[in-house]
Amino acid sequence: MEYIYNLLQLFAFFFYLCLGLFMLQRGKDKSKYSFVILCLGLSLFSFGHFNLFTPGMPESMALFWMRISIIGLAFVLPGYLHFVALLIGYTSLLKHKLYYWAYIVSAGFILPLTLSHKSFQVYNWGYYPIFNPMVSIYHLFLLFLLAETVYLLYSGSKKIREKIGDKMLRYLMLGGICTVILVVFNMLPVYKIKVYPAGNIIVFPYVLFLSYLILKYQLIPITIIKKREAYSITAGFLMFLLVYGVLYIDYFLKISWHNSLWPTIILGLIMVMVFKSLHSRINKIIDYIFFRKAYMHTLALQDFTRSLSSTLTREVLLHSMLGTLERILDTNIIFIMTIEDKHYKIIQSVGLDEKTVHSMSFSYSHPIVTILKEEKAILLLNEVSDENLRRYFEKTQAVIFLPIIYQDSLPGIIGIGRKRCGDYNDNDLLWLSNFSLSASLGMVNTGLYEERTRHLYEGIKILVQTLEAKDTYTHGHCERVADISHLIGCQLNLSETQLEDLKMASILHDIGKIGVSKQVLNKPGFLTQKEFMEIKEHPSIGGKIVESICFPADVHNGIKLHHERFDGKGYPEGRENKDCPLIARIIQVADAYEAMTSNRPYRQAMTQEAAMEELNRGKAKQFDPYIVEAFLKATGESDL
Repeated sequence: MEYIYNLLQLFAFFFYLCLGLFMLQRGKDKSKYSFVILCLGLSLFSFGHFNLFTPGMPESMALFWMRISIIGLAFVLPGYLHFVALLIGYTSLLKHKLYYWAYIVSAGFILPLTLSHKSFQVYNWGYYPIFNPMVSIYHLFLLFLLAETVYLLYSGSKKIREKIGDKMLRYLMLGGICTVILVVFNMLPVYKIKVYPAGNIIVFPYVLFLSYLILKYQLIPITIIKKREAYSITAGFLMFLLVYGVLYIDYFLKISWHNSLWPTIILGLIMVMVFKSLHSRINKIIDYIFFRKAYMHTLALQDFTRSLSSTLTREVLLHSMLGTLERILDTNIIFIMTIEDKHYKIIQSVGLDEKTVHSMSFSYSHPIVTILKEEKAILLLNEVSDENLRRYFEKTQAVIFLPIIYQDSLPGIIGIGRKRCGDYNDNDLLWLSNFSLSASLGMVNTGLYEERTRHLYEGIKILVQTLEAKDTYTHGHCERVADISHLIGCQLNLSETQLEDLKMASILHDIGKIGVSKQVLNKPGFLTQKEFMEIKEHPSIGGKIVESICFPADVHNGIKLHHERFDGKGYPEGRENKDCPLIARIIQVADAYEAMTSNRPYRQAMTQEAAMEELNRGKAKQFDPYIVEAFLKATGESDL
């Protein structure tokens, strides 16, 4: 039992030491110093106890390590009281600097206590000082500090609850009460009550939990530790623990093996092999413990930025933005405002009621819009003193307005509600700033794409109108083919880009008929062989027209190859199904169905049922069976 106890003490010592040094270097708040004192005091206390309870320790060395423990303990409870007072902002204690007296009085006990401990009671687990009056007085003083600390935790529970939530507050309070009980438990051997002094070991998980709260909820503002520093601390700790543990075991093995060198040699080889295998695991431990949250934030931003290359419309972009923010931010309220009808309006939101979404609108001259444009920075509620501005925050339940800035324009605004636990820290705000940069590029790109698409459609309309003026049959045909193609494309789960290309190709699939004579196009009867050969040129002519306008390749192929057949007997190139692009195969089915169900100069339109039967008969001959089934399923006519 004593061996396990000592190893736990050693582990606790190094943990407290690393944590104290880490906070000393990384903390930004005054409360860090109180926590550093608490950690360093605990490290001295734990290291003293580690050596004090080592079996076979000479009495003279035991006396030295006992004094080290007392020196450490003298700063533990004053540091804990000071930390809690700063955490809850206890003005009376802080204003009059009463915590200094706690340090001074505690330090005043060190000299008489260390000098008075000249004899020890030996238990089976180690040494403990024999009772003297000074110890009782000191213990009473420590109990007073503990009671005061627990009282402060209770009285300041409301403020702490806002930062960490009810569940964590209960754990914090329970840990404080357990600390009181366990410290009292640890005092009992001094009064000749023979119980194992396990109290300071049980305090270790509580300090570990307190450290978790500090890092997760930023009770002390902490900057992200660099990986090389984390690696050095973790590797140093494991190396120290391994070496000290090996020496510790080696000491007892030598006693058993009568000072033979074999235990040292064997343990040395084991240590080399173990530490070598630990090297890669150390990196994983560091990534998981120190960088998990930062890594997840970075990964989310990378995923969002990567998705921008395939995001073409504003609607999809805003949905992606909202999803990414929900994934990272610990809040119930997020909304995105963009420009509509010369006002910023809420387009995407989470957590807002419908009334707020529809009523909230900022004009170009709105104070919040003006500030965001001028400052080009995050606007925080706790930095706003103007009551009028604060009312706008309250109306939307936001505590942050994040501008989406591109050059001197403001294409969008993101509103973010309160954090569920704690406040937004520097790392959160830095991530939001980086997210805003990516979002601004996304909004600009989608804007450019939508503008380019609008110009293309304007050009398409002119081309289609030109064709319709020449071929009265074509009037409305292209739009209907586009609608049918879209229906099939959705059934096949095509991407947004593919659907856009399919729409363009469908609308323009007969544009090559501009190169066919009007007499042939409008001939009421059957065509001669020569006239049919002229008609068969229109896919190639259409392909050349769109090729010169730099349409996407799929649009070009859809127009040029929409009269190919599954069996390779189509035109203009006689391609078989496997060599024909998907867009062209979709237009083949859509064009044929629309033609069959429309009136022609030489025949009446077929019924939908008859057209469906014709498509079924043409499967694996004229049409791709996969496309036909998708169309039939989309229209509810398939047996599948």
